[in-house]
Amino acid sequence: EERFRELVGMLPEAVFETDQNFILTYVNQRALEITGYTQEDIENGMSGIDILVPEHRERAKENIALRIRGINPGTVEYLALKKDGSPFPILFHANTIFDNGKLKGIRGIIVDITERVEAEEKIAKLSRAVEQSPSVIAITDLDGIFEYINPKFTKLTGYTSEEIIGKSTRILNSGKQGNEFYSSFWETISSGKDWHGEFNNMKKNGELFWEKAT
Repeated sequence: EERFRELVGMLPEAVFETDQNFILTYVNQRALEITGYTQEDIENGMSGIDILVPEHRERAKENIALRIRGINPGTVEYLALKKDGSPFPILFHANTIFDNGKLKGIRGIIVDITERVEAEEKIAKLSRAVEQSPSVIAITDLDGIFEYINPKFTKLTGYTSEEIIGKSTRILNSGKQGNEFYSSFWETISSGKDWHGEFNNMKKNGELFWEKAT
């Protein structure tokens, strides 16, 4: 028991255990760190359900009921509450504890996913900014094969994502600028430098247009 308690105490995830009424009977040091609660708070009889935000408590009870019936809902995301009342996102995974067929409690792991959620939100914001940009934005691989275009690209050229992704940038080539021009372009960006210039490209309908590009 001493060996396992020491190992659990070293884990980077929060580990907890409750009785059959879901009152916390054990938490490791990491659980105290991410929630702000003290060992005294736990010993005074805290409910594991009440650590969640009110709107997630009923769903947690339903998932626990599934586990009691032998159905594993898997790892679930909830919003938990720190001692100061601030919410934070968690991944919750637990197993039921039975003794001679009688429920004795639950035991599980909680992972604080605040950094992951914040990173996803940042990516979503950047994605929206690119999607809504009034400028044409395109991404290609090192061979000049399109991997991404924003809606402004479609509006300007007439090509949709389905038509352009996987195709070479040569699809826009109007033939008005020679090989030397494009060789200089690729040589510049392949060396890691920024290229600034103007393209005389061709739209899907064959219309020529000029664009200033970086």
